[in-house]
Amino acid sequence: MTAIPDEPIDGPACDVLVIGSGFAGSVVAEQVAAAGLAATVIERGPWRDNLPVRTLGIDHRARYPAGWRGYASLFWGLNHRLLPGGRMRVHRDGLFELFLGSGMDVLCSSNVGGGSHVYGGLLERPVDPHYWHGYPGLDPEEMEEHYRVLLDRFAARAPLPADALPNYAPGLFDTVPVVHSDARMQPAMGIAFPAVPGTARRVRSAEGVEYGESTYRGDGLLGTAEGAKRTADAVFLPAALRDGARVHALCEVRALDYDAARGHWCVDVRDRRIRRNRRLRGRFLVFAAGTMNTVRLLLRAREQHRDPQHMPALGRGFGGNGDVAGFWRSAQPDADFRSGLPCFGRIRVRTAHDSQDVVLSGLGALEQLPLPARLRRVLRSGLVLAAMGADAGDGCIRLQRGRLQVDYDAARSPVFARIGAAFRALAEATASPVAVASRPLTVHPYGGARLARSPAEGIVDATGRAFDLPNAYVADAAALPAACGGPPSLTVMAWARHVAGHVIAAGRR
Repeated sequence: MTAIPDEPIDGPACDVLVIGSGFAGSVVAEQVAAAGLAATVIERGPWRDNLPVRTLGIDHRARYPAGWRGYASLFWGLNHRLLPGGRMRVHRDGLFELFLGSGMDVLCSSNVGGGSHVYGGLLERPVDPHYWHGYPGLDPEEMEEHYRVLLDRFAARAPLPADALPNYAPGLFDTVPVVHSDARMQPAMGIAFPAVPGTARRVRSAEGVEYGESTYRGDGLLGTAEGAKRTADAVFLPAALRDGARVHALCEVRALDYDAARGHWCVDVRDRRIRRNRRLRGRFLVFAAGTMNTVRLLLRAREQHRDPQHMPALGRGFGGNGDVAGFWRSAQPDADFRSGLPCFGRIRVRTAHDSQDVVLSGLGALEQLPLPARLRRVLRSGLVLAAMGADAGDGCIRLQRGRLQVDYDAARSPVFARIGAAFRALAEATASPVAVASRPLTVHPYGGARLARSPAEGIVDATGRAFDLPNAYVADAAALPAACGGPPSLTVMAWARHVAGHVIAAGRR
């Protein structure tokens, strides 16, 4: 490997290098640091300026997008095959990264804490109770224990009528005959619900991190200023830092290679805070950069290897978890959906032949950006309808002349027709149309480096260890073998916790 210029050597190798600090990377960092291994986290995004991060004493923080300047910092980058090099960086502190592909677009996030800053707070197991069955060496009961621990760490529970929620899903469509919703079918949420409804205090976690209880306003698509929506960095990284882990924010991976003679990985990064290049070393490498960027790094590693038989299944098995989002606007002149939880809850829409679960959200968070008065009125009276399901997972991520390309055919996944029918049924029953994009946009990409029984079928084994890369693991959604069919964040963390256990065992040998 040729080192990038201006490269200071940053000391001896640590035990574990983790690329990414989202749901997967933060979990791995906490676990390996607690086990006494030296962990280094590499994150291209910034620490965000919210209450929990300030209590950690982090000096260099980036604001969530707000005001006129918020438009400039909405996007970290854009990816399209027609752009020079296939990629355009927009803003160092940008919140989102957009991949425009063939048949499907993908929206990701860029922060310490990854997508946990912009998710809906939903924490649920896969729809299929046998999701983890059929992989020798992977115990479904162990995975169930990870789920239980993680739900407890987030203090996750379903919202209740007693919470006195504005815009609670049960009740929003109670006069619509095709819609059913009640408290029993609501998803668990990683939200700091007020202990006393109507009041929001500031409290401290067991690690001493301060955060606010939910005010039912502002914790959504553009972040969580008080930390009421629990994020991965606030839940897991305080303990990791206490146990000696290092977090390098605003550091983008440029190249990586395995030094067989020394038995460690070398990762070259561009530190955008100090505008210098650095080289980091570790005995083990954990990919946790999110599906798109983990697969991108692996594809580049394969190109460097120059062997067409190396990682033959890389990029295959990609999917979008059946994600479809629509926008529905109430015909009621006084409708106001600006307040509420990041997700208002779940409804079930019945069609002539089936039914489909849909989660509801408002767009009150966009009030942080300057908008025309007419658009504000439209957004205030509208709901985002988000539906998910098990898609075929038969898409592909590949490099074409150095450019990342996403190939996906939604017509091969019946879930999209079912969701479309549900949206049409709701539109007809309410006499209000549901606007849907012409092709899927997913915020839950998975696969491309999936769990499998052999290198011909996937990239990692039941421990998360790569078949064809030494001392390398994939801990994020790129390794998921199939769609979760519902919110995948909890499953990603459970997989990362499972992988971390095997990294620890290997590190102690």
